[in-house]
Amino acid sequence: MPFGTLFMYGLKNDGVGLAYNDALVPDDVKVRVDEAKARVLDGSIVVDSAI
Repeated sequence: MPFGTLFMYGLKNDGVGLAYNDALVPDDVKVRVDEAKARVLDGSIVVDSAI
């Protein structure tokens, strides 16, 4: 990336995400979080930006 280039990291480009601790996070919670992520990506959940 050239100096001075602005690049936005987000869900669409895997710039942010979650790391699950399998010992602490039940499978049903992982499924619900993954479903919410998919809804954000397809636009059915709109997340306001702080930028």
